[in-house]
Amino acid sequence: MSLQGGDVETQRQLLEKDKELFQKTKEIASLERALSEAKSHSPILEQEAEFEEILNSGRVVNFIEDKDQLLTTSEVDQRSLNDVPEAVAFGLITTKSGYISLTDKGREFFKWYILYKEATS
Repeated sequence: MSLQGGDVETQRQLLEKDKELFQKTKEIASLERALSEAKSHSPILEQEAEFEEILNSGRVVNFIEDKDQLLTTSEVDQRSLNDVPEAVAFGLITTKSGYISLTDKGREFFKWYILYKEATS
């Protein structure tokens, strides 16, 4: 009889461990879903997707060719650049009294472009 009682106790302990493992597995799955969701809403990923969309539009190809001038000069005469209206519309530059200045977004765009697009060309 005592042997059967031991078997029942062992079974109870095993069931308790299974229950704990099941709860931990559920917690892990929940955390993985939360992490995946957080990654999909990452501002960096959203910005990179926006930059990719701007580049793929083909609307700022000539503007990108002028990047050296834009990155080395604080104010550039807007008549010396191409695709100015498009770059303004995308928030990459601002214009004031006929001169262009890169916005923070414009600098981030060129940083992204240099790191991920020029490097792979």
